[in-house]
Amino acid sequence: MTFIFIFYKFNSQKFSKLNINHVVMQTELCPKVAKCPLFNGTLLKRAGSEESYKNLYCKSGTKKWLECKRLQTAEKTGKCPDWVLPNSSLSIDEIVKKMKEKGELA
Repeated sequence: MTFIFIFYKFNSQKFSKLNINHVVMQTELCPKVAKCPLFNGTLLKRAGSEESYKNLYCKSGTKKWLECKRLQTAEKTGKCPDWVLPNSSLSIDEIVKKMKEKGELA
């Protein structure tokens, strides 16, 4: 569940958008969770690790999603290999290069 607060100011008898603030709640999920093997429990063998990643990235709002290397990789290439974790030390360019070397990306 996401709550969005929109503040309006009155301007020339028209309402114009002044500011949008998101109230991030614990239940706000990454838009990729439906297809993410990390979130759905098929990527890591240790359940505790999966829960940690879910809480740190998947369930922590937009700011943390933008830091997730899995999301960044998927946005750039259209997919994300299983060997990429949310906190990968590789840059996105390094991940893409490695994907090409492994034949995972044309």
